[in-house]
Amino acid sequence: MAMFFSGRGRYKRTTYFWSQFGILVIVYAVPFSLGFAKLLPTGLPATAIWSAILLVGNVLSALQIVKRLHDLGRPAAHYWLLFTPIYDVYFVLVLLLKRGECGPNRYGSDPLAATGTASGDLP
Repeated sequence: MAMFFSGRGRYKRTTYFWSQFGILVIVYAVPFSLGFAKLLPTGLPATAIWSAILLVGNVLSALQIVKRLHDLGRPAAHYWLLFTPIYDVYFVLVLLLKRGECGPNRYGSDPLAATGTASGDLP
């Protein structure tokens, strides 16, 4: 669990997908399903709480993206390429679909080797 709150290490595709999906559910679906918008008074307090929730979700998401970049052998600075229009769509597909580097790289050991699936989690 501590690995979730760190930008160190590597994430395979499935771990990255499910971590991003979990963040999405926690940040958006849970508050709205609980009637978050109706429970809070309108105005500054509601905006501040919602902004804090979004900020925490974005930071957690960025940490997961950095770990996925490490699996691809790319530095954390490549995170900022997600803010480039048009290229960001391609980049998200690379994060979701491209197999990481086989074996250890400068960011850590191969996450697939730890699970015993050296051939990858998808063909």
